[in-house]
Amino acid sequence: MSSGETWAAGTDTTNSSVTQTLVERNLVTRPLPSVRFAAASASVIEGAGKATITVQLSATSAQPVTMQYATSNGTAVAPSDYAATSGTLMIDAGLTSKTFDITIVNDSIDEADEALTITLSAPTNATLGTPASATLTIVDDDAASAPSWPIYLPLVRR
Repeated sequence: MSSGETWAAGTDTTNSSVTQTLVERNLVTRPLPSVRFAAASASVIEGAGKATITVQLSATSAQPVTMQYATSNGTAVAPSDYAATSGTLMIDAGLTSKTFDITIVNDSIDEADEALTITLSAPTNATLGTPASATLTIVDDDAASAPSWPIYLPLVRR
């Protein structure tokens, strides 16, 4: 700014090199937000049909933020326990979170709880924060069932 020139936020200084310099400086020095899962672990009841996963930004961004997400097998295996899911998620400028769904397969098998991993990668207009991977546990909701065939026990006399 030249001597005696004042500048206030919101002042329209069209064609002013001072305004352009301040805007450029702000864009260059403002750190990128980081992208991460809202939680490092989550659980879903098998019969729920889907798990909704939340991805967060550490701060709002003036630009849309995109990132890749993908599931991978653990003790839960696609496609018998869940539908393998991957894609690109976009958080619009000015927002700080977005969700995506993972389809859960509801079977009638009594089994232990099972887990899978969800991973974020390749963010644009953001950096990768922590946690960038999360564990989703599928909680079994099937009761143990009795065998469907008759059981005969020998009669013992004394």
